[in-house]
Amino acid sequence: MTQSRLLEHAGTIEARLRGLEYQVTLQASEGLLTDGSASELREVFVNLIVNAVDAMPQGGRLSITCERHGERLKLWFADTGAGMPEDVREKVFEPFFSTKGAQVRALVCQ
Repeated sequence: MTQSRLLEHAGTIEARLRGLEYQVTLQASEGLLTDGSASELREVFVNLIVNAVDAMPQGGRLSITCERHGERLKLWFADTGAGMPEDVREKVFEPFFSTKGAQVRALVCQ
């Protein structure tokens, strides 16, 4: 994903229309490639970016860093949001966990 598309996904245009300012920085060397499903990786990145923006309702900074570590890529997403309480951090990797209230979720199996 290019930096311009990443910034577009971060909602910067919509945020500016609402009078909010989000600064998004991407630090990554040229030529960092990995195997994987582009659409699935995009979905993960967009979700992380949307969550970061949600955590900064008054605007703020999101920093994304990507580095090569051996045969792997390591990514960091850091924002200036309020952070998560301990009870949320304990559950954050549970499937379907959300802090956004009751939501209808459907699984489609083929």
